[in-house]
Amino acid sequence: MRRVALAGAALCAGIVVVVVPRVSGGTPPPPSPAAPPRSAVAEPEAPTGVGDVTGLTPSMRRAVALATDAARRDGVELRVTSGWRSAEHQRRLYDAAVAKYGSPSLARRWVLPPEESAHVRGEAVDVGPPAGAAWLQRHGVRFGLCRRYANEPWHFERLAAAKGSDCPPMEPHA
Repeated sequence: MRRVALAGAALCAGIVVVVVPRVSGGTPPPPSPAAPPRSAVAEPEAPTGVGDVTGLTPSMRRAVALATDAARRDGVELRVTSGWRSAEHQRRLYDAAVAKYGSPSLARRWVLPPEESAHVRGEAVDVGPPAGAAWLQRHGVRFGLCRRYANEPWHFERLAAAKGSDCPPMEPHA
């Protein structure tokens, strides 16, 4: 498989944003007879890279910028690994998850179709590294940011009724 990476950078709301799209070439081989059944749902890897914050809603972009600054003051690296996504990009992610997990219902545990994705609406971010996600889990409510799904420690949305109020209970998965 051939991979090509292109990089660009921008400064937005005090956050340096580096967008690194990846383009894959070739067709993946068919599953071997010894491959595990597609119904066995494996946990995906956490997203990597730095995501696009320019497409986030203004309130989400501000909350992420404030949280990033506070984490930095606490000596914790917090970066957006996936922010706003186009509907087309989200559709590709969803279709790939359906192919990987074998059904739409299993794929939806990890990726929603574009018409349901908070990323497409600019209302969600995936963050990293793991220590940064853990910091945001503990302190995000100060900025109105809450972890939404129990199976995705990196995914946060503005879910608190007001800054500093309690986050709603996590859903098991998307």
